[in-house]
Amino acid sequence: MPKVKLLTDDIEFEVDAGESLMEACEDEGASILFGCRSAGCGVCLINITKGLDNLNEKCHDEVALLEALGASENNRLCCKVMVEGDMEFELAL
Repeated sequence: MPKVKLLTDDIEFEVDAGESLMEACEDEGASILFGCRSAGCGVCLINITKGLDNLNEKCHDEVALLEALGASENNRLCCKVMVEGDMEFELAL
């Protein structure tokens, strides 16, 4: 099972491979806020510090919003991330 570490909250938890990061964070009581839940608002912007290659590819909507936000290569929208392997992240906002 992949291990996920949220540096902002100093918590670590395991997820099933392919699990939604948003759902896992909600299950763990993480401090991430979610707005639209569909890559339309940017409220759940996160910074991946380790394991960027262990995540799903960005969908068109996520790419478009990240570009509009001027996000870096390590930024993702938590609502669109599927975890395939170990990763660490922090809140970007």
